[in-house]
Amino acid sequence: MRELGARIRVVAIVRGGSDGAMEHPPRRDTRFAAGDQAYLVGPYEELLLVLAREREGGAGLSD
Repeated sequence: MRELGARIRVVAIVRGGSDGAMEHPPRRDTRFAAGDQAYLVGPYEELLLVLAREREGGAGLSD
């Protein structure tokens, strides 16, 4: 989560590999895994940049 912009916050994560349990609120050292769904809040422009990086396969939420 440290790769996210300073003004973006992860408010919840639904784990993909488990029973779909929601981690709310996630801790600072939480790591994302394949299949996780993250709920983000932040400035519109920064959220669009996160989506663009993820589509390109760059350092997004999955790293």
